[in-house]
Amino acid sequence: GLEQSRGAWLMAIEGPVAIGELGGELLVAHPEGDPVSALPGDSTLVVGPEGGWTPSEVPGHARRVSLGDRILRVETAAVTGAVLILQKSGRLAT
Repeated sequence: GLEQSRGAWLMAIEGPVAIGELGGELLVAHPEGDPVSALPGDSTLVVGPEGGWTPSEVPGHARRVSLGDRILRVETAAVTGAVLILQKSGRLAT
């Protein structure tokens, strides 16, 4: 795992959890969101559900972020979001 990839930081992938139970800066993958930019260390990205978020499902403090021009399946969105977050946080070589 982490040692094999020479990593010093372990990303947690969990789910499903209620969106209200999440702490830190909350990022919601949304087609109309802003591009992923510099992030604080304690960020949580949520993706899904299939069919998109309703306005009542997204907390007011959440930051909507775009994962690109295409609508992605949930499992692809999670991986894409992880890569974008790693890249923007400087933890992934470009």
